Amino acid sequence: MNHALREHGLETSRLHGLEIPQHKCVSCDRNFLDLSQLAAHMKLHDKQLRCPHEGCTNLFRYHSEMKVHLITHSTERRFLCDECGYGGKTRNQLLRHQRLHSGEKRYKCDKCQYTTTLAANLRRHERVHSGVKPYKCLYCDYACNTQENLRKHVLKTKRHVGKSVYPCNLCDFSSNSASDFQRHIDVSH
Repeated sequence: MNHALREHGLETSRLHGLEIPQHKCVSCDRNFLDLSQLAAHMKLHDKQLRCPHEGCTNLFRYHSEMKVHLITHSTERRFLCDECGYGGKTRNQLLRHQRLHSGEKRYKCDKCQYTTTLAANLRRHERVHSGVKPYKCLYCDYACNTQENLRKHVLKTKRHVGKSVYPCNLCDFSSNSASDFQRHIDVSH
C-alpha cells in the first residue's frame, strides 16, 4: 500500500465477516470506495506546485493547471476583438469581452429580472434575495453580502479608524490588500 495513502488515513471495516474498504480522507472525513478515488481526492488537499513568479502565491496540483495560470503573468494578448481591438490573454477572456458588445447576458436570476454576463455577479446578486451575509466585520457585529461593502464599512466609516480589512492574528501585520495579506501569510507563517 502507498505510504502517503496510509499516512492520509486508509481505514477498513468489517460487515458480516467481509472486509469492506472505507478509504477515508483525514483532512475532510470523506470516504471513498477504492484507493484510486482517494488518491485523486488527496490531490485537492496537497497542492505542491508553486507559481514561479515573484509575489504570486498561487499553488497547483498539476503542471497543466500551472501552465494555464502562467498565461495571466504574460503581457502577450493574442486574442483580439474584431470590434474594438481589445486583446485578451485567453480565448475565454475574449469571449467574455465580446458578450459586452453583443449585450448577451447568459446568467439570469430566477427570482427577479436581473441578468448579467458573469456567473460570479449572479451568485453575488442572489444573496440579495436569500439574505445571506457571509462577510462579517472583525471589529463589530456588522455583516453584509459583498466583500466590497465590508471593505467600505471598515475603511470609509468613522467606526473603525486606523483598522485594516486584513489583520494577521499571528503577529502585528495588517493590510487592506488581500494579495499582500496572503503573501505575508505565505512568507512569515
